[in-house]
Amino acid sequence: HRSMVDSPAFLPEETIRLVSAARAIDGQGRPALRAETWGLALQSTKGQLGALRTLHRLGVLFGWQPEVETTLWSIARAHPNQTWSHQALFDLYHAQRNTANMRDVMNTLRQADPSVARYQHDWAVLALLLDPSATWNAPKRTLEELHQADPCLLYTSPSPRDYCAH
Repeated sequence: HRSMVDSPAFLPEETIRLVSAARAIDGQGRPALRAETWGLALQSTKGQLGALRTLHRLGVLFGWQPEVETTLWSIARAHPNQTWSHQALFDLYHAQRNTANMRDVMNTLRQADPSVARYQHDWAVLALLLDPSATWNAPKRTLEELHQADPCLLYTSPSPRDYCAH
């Protein structure tokens, strides 16, 4: 594990120190402090994709699921074209049956590229599952607009996997 963390080609020096500190904290059984230190490591990358990808791999290697999730969100928000991060988050939340977080992933995708009808559709359907009120709201307006634009539009897959490579 050390050679990957210590390599300056992968991570800035400050990030290496913070990851090392998080590892030391992990041995003390203090998950909140570990998560806070990991958050500082994420910030220290200044959004650089290579460093964020390396932190993601390290989080997976260390078995730190909360930090992996936080890192995936950092990648998804800072680099919306890295749709693998959205897919990983969606798959995680689908396995957890966490509809609210699945909706949030789709919302991030639809905001990043509003021209993709599938993102709009899936966000609206997930939002309606969470709030099935009779009130005319943004998800219902979105579905109406999509239907008016293409009445034959029908999606059946619960995953963005089909269109992440668009």
